[in-house]
Formats: sequence, structure tokens, C-alpha cells
Amino acid sequence: MAARPVESTVMTAIHIYAPPVTRRFVLARTCPDCGKRTRMLGWAYEWYGATVVCLRCGREWQDGEWMPLPFMRGAREHSIAAAKVRWRRLSGHD
Repeated sequence: MAARPVESTVMTAIHIYAPPVTRRFVLARTCPDCGKRTRMLGWAYEWYGATVVCLRCGREWQDGEWMPLPFMRGAREHSIAAAKVRWRRLSGHD
């Protein structure tokens, strides 16, 4: 029996569901990580918990769980800048 050639036109489809933001909010509270009174930006999603970022230390929480920062120089500043950009992008003030 002869081997059949493998078809090279087969494509795998991967679908990642990213729900839209249902609510944006700003909190003023004491950050559990840096221990200082600060403002926090937050986003709530359908079917998922809220994501909150401290604007003083850059720490992020998703659904109340502490998210680790990447092991890189300037990770906290990057997290703060990314949260601000995301806030502006969702509000239409680019």
C-alpha cells in the first residue's frame, strides 16, 4: 500500500474569546501591595472578574487575585503606562 501525501492546505483555526469591557471605574483606596493611599483604574468584563491596577506601584489584580509582575527592568512603570493607555483607548481620548 502506497503512502498518501500530506495535504499542505489544512489550516487550524484557533478562537480566543476576549469579552468587551462592561464597566470602567476609578477607585481611591489603600493599595495592599505598596500600602499607600492611591488611585486605581479598573475594568469589569462579562463572565469574568474585574481587573484593577494601582497607579502608584503598578501592581495588578484580576478577580481579586494578585498578578505577578514580569521579571524585567521597569515592570512597574510599564504596568502603570499600559493601564493609562488602555483607559484612554477605551474612552476614545487617544
